[in-house]
Amino acid sequence: MELEICGKDIYDKINLTNIIKYNIPIYLIVISNGGRICLYLFTKIIDHYKNIYVTTSVLPLYGTYSIIY
Repeated sequence: MELEICGKDIYDKINLTNIIKYNIPIYLIVISNGGRICLYLFTKIIDHYKNIYVTTSVLPLYGTYSIIY
């Protein structure tokens, strides 16, 4: 539940309207437990906008992942 609370708080602060309007790429670069929040944000944003890049390091989900969609 804390993941959704924290992730929703960050997501609500992202102005997707202007990001989409001006085609601004989104880069999410995180370490450790921030990777969980990053992946949460990725799943919320990717439904509306495809210009998103994610790099996580020392992710508690078995290693390092890079997501380029």
